[in-house]
Amino acid sequence: MSRCISCLGVLLFASVALAQSGEPDEIVDAIGVRAVVPGPLGGPVAVQPVGFQPVNPPPPLSSDNGTFQGRILRLAPIRPPAPSPAGPPLNDHLGDAMPAGAIARYGTTRLRHGSEPLALAFSADGKKLASLSASEAGVRIWDVDTGKELARHDGRVDTVALAPDGQLVLVNGDKCQVWSPALGTIRSLPEGSIPEGTTTLAVAADSRSFAAGSPEKIALIDIQSGKTLRTLKLPRDQPPLRLVYSLDGRWLAGCGQNKSGVWLWELKSGKRVRTYPTEADFTDFAFSVDGNQIAIGGSTLSVHTTDSEELPEGFHIPEEGQFFGVRFGPDGKHVFALQQDGTVMKVDAATGEIRDSWPPPEMNFRNPLTLAPGVDRVAAVDMTGGIRIWEPKTGKTPEAKRHSWLAYPGFSADGKLASVLDQESRIHTFDPATGKPVSIIELPVEPFMPSSLDARTGRAIAIIGGESFEVQVLDVATLKVLATFETTSNAYPSAVFSPSDKDKIAVFAPGTVSINSLSTGRAVRTLNVGHADDLNPRGNFSPDGRLLAITTQPLSVWEVATGKKRFECEGMPFPMEAHFSPNGRWLAVQGADDMVALYDVRTGATLRRFTVPSADGSVSIVAFTPDSKRLVTGNHDGLITLWDIASGEPVLNLDRHDGSILGLAFSKDGKRLLSSASDGTVLVWDLNAKLGSKEARIVAGQAEAFELLGSTDASQAHRGQDYLYRQPADSVTMLAEKLAVPKPVPAATIAKWITDLGSDDYQTRRAAVKGLLGIGGEALPALREVLASSPNAEVRKLAEEAVLRLEAIPTKPDELRVIRAVEVLENLAQDEGVPKAVREQTRELVKQWAAGPRGHRQTEEARMADRRLDTDQP
Repeated sequence: MSRCISCLGVLLFASVALAQSGEPDEIVDAIGVRAVVPGPLGGPVAVQPVGFQPVNPPPPLSSDNGTFQGRILRLAPIRPPAPSPAGPPLNDHLGDAMPAGAIARYGTTRLRHGSEPLALAFSADGKKLASLSASEAGVRIWDVDTGKELARHDGRVDTVALAPDGQLVLVNGDKCQVWSPALGTIRSLPEGSIPEGTTTLAVAADSRSFAAGSPEKIALIDIQSGKTLRTLKLPRDQPPLRLVYSLDGRWLAGCGQNKSGVWLWELKSGKRVRTYPTEADFTDFAFSVDGNQIAIGGSTLSVHTTDSEELPEGFHIPEEGQFFGVRFGPDGKHVFALQQDGTVMKVDAATGEIRDSWPPPEMNFRNPLTLAPGVDRVAAVDMTGGIRIWEPKTGKTPEAKRHSWLAYPGFSADGKLASVLDQESRIHTFDPATGKPVSIIELPVEPFMPSSLDARTGRAIAIIGGESFEVQVLDVATLKVLATFETTSNAYPSAVFSPSDKDKIAVFAPGTVSINSLSTGRAVRTLNVGHADDLNPRGNFSPDGRLLAITTQPLSVWEVATGKKRFECEGMPFPMEAHFSPNGRWLAVQGADDMVALYDVRTGATLRRFTVPSADGSVSIVAFTPDSKRLVTGNHDGLITLWDIASGEPVLNLDRHDGSILGLAFSKDGKRLLSSASDGTVLVWDLNAKLGSKEARIVAGQAEAFELLGSTDASQAHRGQDYLYRQPADSVTMLAEKLAVPKPVPAATIAKWITDLGSDDYQTRRAAVKGLLGIGGEALPALREVLASSPNAEVRKLAEEAVLRLEAIPTKPDELRVIRAVEVLENLAQDEGVPKAVREQTRELVKQWAAGPRGHRQTEEARMADRRLDTDQP
């Protein structure tokens, strides 16, 4: 069954819907019944769920996927379900609710419904606006004067109609329900109440009955009992695309496709009394308030009386334009309609003469658009993908300021300022603590050309068009061009800065990647990475600047100093992005689907695969936490998931933006995460908060919490960590007792096994490898020395095998427990909410562990944490 909307009265779903390639546009007219207009290639458009729920605070809801902290998870469960942040959501600086776990928002969600609204409609009094999203965002209700969201519903509904008294009739498959948002009740009508294959609905003006249209008939149904009151026959055996009741209750009008006309039934007799001819395949129509006239729009506009199919004498069809969102004025003497550019036309209902027209305040609006019942406001979609409202006669627009797509978020070096880049090449700066704007800097480049921003260094990259493209590097503070690099390609290049050398930049073009010097403006090395007609490669430097990962097919890793290819990463047929971990050990590669692969930087071996939950089956971006222990992924449906690299399991879901995630950036200490999206907002997430699920509160005690730290199930380990965070003093004491500084393995033991690697006896050599693996990480320093200096190729081979196995991502409970215990201590040492004496005790324990035997997992994890605590560097 197709999913559609029909409304009458309070919510009038109007307008021309979005054009989609290969699909038709779908429009819902000014009195709420759907029509379809052809898209570029024809075919129907899917319409999304409709309904309402209060926005702030959100009520406890449930779904087939389960409920997490009162928020519906709209995706199938991942294994195991990662918890969402606990506690009620906070409000942003405008007073609007943010997702749980977010502490600040830059930009606004006001009059922003996902990436694109599919349909818009004003309420009868013109004070509210309803929008329908083409995504799972469903329906939202907005205050016209402030743009504030008033209500929403995100549920599966095929067809919906709103009664004048505020009730909703919802159809999903063969089930029909009546919902009263005001009362918070929903009731099901008896099975079989609606015709099979119902495709459209309309509610009568008295809210006591509704019409349900199907391919075979139209049924008039009692809204209380579900009993069929009358059946109306359809002409030409085609399903109605739209149904409209007259406000006086005398008439029901409907239409089909293919110039089938507009049908008029007299409700008292149940007979179809007229068919008004139309010249268009898809029509738009509305009754006058008194029910004596009907205006029919589309590619033409005509006005008929309801007692005749003929045009009234003296009426001449206007020759110019198309007419959508048709409405009679309050006095019935004029008909108002919208042109597709947002212009409002005023037409004499008696003569068809165009009396006036009011163009939109700007010429950058697009479908859907709709006209308020009082003809005093128009709503449309603007170039940011948000909703714009204006008064036709004055052009006054009361909507809140919104931004276009935002990408490349980042913190300044001191962490006190955040910045992000929009698609019009403007840099927005804001306070990450509050989300309040600070300034907007316009780069001196053409809008909508590719640009990127490095917030840490205050530099931007701009792509300049022409016969070929050039790459400009700009200083954001002065807008001075630091360097320009020409390319010979007519395809968009991309570029990235080296994180270790401020003088180097890599420019990616089809077939080649050049490593350039900013100071000289010249290339210092050119890598031939593929055919010139291949898709544009992209890539990133390793943290030390020595390697460059390039999204060739398959993805390849190159040495910057020599220009040699080190290895290729198999198993990812269409790599989109590649990101090195801050410690330089891992390489995360994002595919063109829902898969992210993690590779060993030294060998190219695949270490993990993360299947990311996404409604549309695709990942939009990935990033590492500063400590390299976790991977964060963003999806096209706005969900952010934090993954535990050690176990490969999800730790936390951050739910969600209303558009694709376009950027992710961590603060230096890893406590905060910036996420930017196509919804024109940046969210600041607090990852250092105690984000435990409800299950975390039932941990029996410290003994169980300690055991949970070693779980290969990341969500279970997170429960144990959350318990320890809530009892800092006792937790530090317990960890000190249970994880004492390990005793070093005797140097002679390690030396013996190292010597045996060179034995002529095969069994002795294999026993040496086994013995070194049994020692664990403490054997690594000696093994690395062998790798660097031994002249024996077989010894080096055996040493490399042992090193790779010892440095692999841990899976043993004891090693996982150590990693997570160090993470707990590091977070407690930085938490200002923890008593100073406990923080000092925690800091001392980290230093004690860091002084343990070199190479041991506990020692190395503590050493890295100790360095971060000392220098605030990962």
